[in-house]
Amino acid sequence: SSDLEMLIRTVLQPEGTGQKFYMADYAFGLHYAHNYTPDLKIGFTLRYLFLNMVSGLFSKGSWSADMGIQYNTGIKGILSDLKIGMVVANFGPEIKFINKGYGLPLKYVIGISKSIEMSDRQKFLIGVNWVKSIDEKQKAQIGLEYNFGGFLSVRGGYKFASNAENWSGGIGLVKKIFLIDTEIDYAYSNFGLLGSLNRITIGIKF
Repeated sequence: SSDLEMLIRTVLQPEGTGQKFYMADYAFGLHYAHNYTPDLKIGFTLRYLFLNMVSGLFSKGSWSADMGIQYNTGIKGILSDLKIGMVVANFGPEIKFINKGYGLPLKYVIGISKSIEMSDRQKFLIGVNWVKSIDEKQKAQIGLEYNFGGFLSVRGGYKFASNAENWSGGIGLVKKIFLIDTEIDYAYSNFGLLGSLNRITIGIKF
């Protein structure tokens, strides 16, 4: 979800009228992933979107879907546990406000990742992505994750040549709740002049 409050400006009052308008976007998703072979994973996401603009004057609901594939190359030696992946994200219908439709920012991602075993209880993961969106130029992203004991993760990342979001960080926890392996993740993303975005994700392993 993201919330944004801004000043109402007019031609005669470019510095603001003293009034503010409120915008909020919400997304709720269901994720499913399966190991089809020991080296091949395929996942899907179905998401409900709700956009509330100009203090509720314009609001609209819609949906989007993502699909991702990850493959373990099986290379031995220094490149062991090297994985490659591909994601197609934000597939869905146009969202219409008044009489005009706006397409979702369809995005293609290709990436590689490599994990490094630091000890029996510590693991370090680095990933690099190439991203192409229909409404932006191609760009690169890098992400790092430190995992301790298989239950605690600390993450950070940076997006190069981004017009909005640049850096992000977060933490993840795996814990049994009612005998069910549950993943709880929190992420903070900085959007510069647009403020920040907070995400909370809860997942269940079965």
